[in-house]
Amino acid sequence: MRPRSKLKAREKDIQKAIICYLQLSGWEVYRTNNTGIWNSRKGGYFFHGQKGYPDITALKAGYPVLFVEVKSPTGKLTNEQKKFAALAQKCHCIYVLARSLEDVINVVQDLTKTWR
Repeated sequence: MRPRSKLKAREKDIQKAIICYLQLSGWEVYRTNNTGIWNSRKGGYFFHGQKGYPDITALKAGYPVLFVEVKSPTGKLTNEQKKFAALAQKCHCIYVLARSLEDVINVVQDLTKTWR
C-alpha cells in the first residue's frame, strides 16, 4: 500500500468535497454529468449536455451564479470550457477552475465579504 501523501487527488473526489461544502454553506447545487452513456444498440457512446458546460452550478439568493469546473492538479480546460468561462464572466457570473476544495472555499469566502 502506498503512503497517503503519494496518492493523487481524483477529480471525482474533489467534486464530491466541493458539492458537500457548497451545500453545507447554503448553496443549491447542481452537478452536470457530461460523460458519455454507452448505447449497446448502436455500439457507441451517447453524449448529452453542452460541451464546455461546467461540472457544478451553484445558486444562492443574493449572490451571483457560481460555476465550478473541477480539474485534477494537471488537468487542462478544453477550448469549449475556456469559451464558457469567458461567457460566464461576461454575464457577471463567477467561474471557478477548481483543482482543490480550497479553491472554492477561497472564492466563497471572498463572495461572502463582497456580496453581503
